[in-house]
Amino acid sequence: MNIRRAERSELAGAARTLARAFEEDPAYVAIFPNERVERTAVFLERLLDVVYFAKGEVWVSDDLRAVAVWARPNEWQIGIGKQLRLIPLGLLVGTRSIMALRMLSAIESKHPKTAHHYLAFLGVDPDAQGRGLGAKVLAPVLERGGEHYLETTNPKNHGFYRRVGFAPIDTVALPAGVTATLMLRASARDGVTGV
Repeated sequence: MNIRRAERSELAGAARTLARAFEEDPAYVAIFPNERVERTAVFLERLLDVVYFAKGEVWVSDDLRAVAVWARPNEWQIGIGKQLRLIPLGLLVGTRSIMALRMLSAIESKHPKTAHHYLAFLGVDPDAQGRGLGAKVLAPVLERGGEHYLETTNPKNHGFYRRVGFAPIDTVALPAGVTATLMLRASARDGVTGV
């Protein structure tokens, strides 16, 4: 299976894969209680297009069944111009917009200040999980070395992230009873090597 950077024409397919992967994620269940996959796909396609695609860090398998979305070191924050372009997403989230913003704010308040690669999203289509695609789509950025950071609100993901070298560093209580686990993968010089 070839892993490569996504083309702009593939963002809708990549977003759909992520949405299917996040269907049971507690944060997405809280934010999108109805029509979850469809609404999450629209939401993520806009984020990929506005925020991540231009940075060249949307990685996919050839069949788009695995997607990893990264921000480069010191580029994880979303600037005001891009935030303004994301305002229409508030309509998609609807009455749960305030809760979603509180979740985001709580997580961002704990974001590491040191330079790191930030894994914004990782998803493998549920029908393709358990075949090593998650580790493969992460590899191009993990192999660069340095620190790598992520947040997950799905406890089912902890074992996978540990297997690829991440360790929990903190938790954050979020609205709707959701807990985010913050995880860091130290650089190879700190004893953690490739996937």
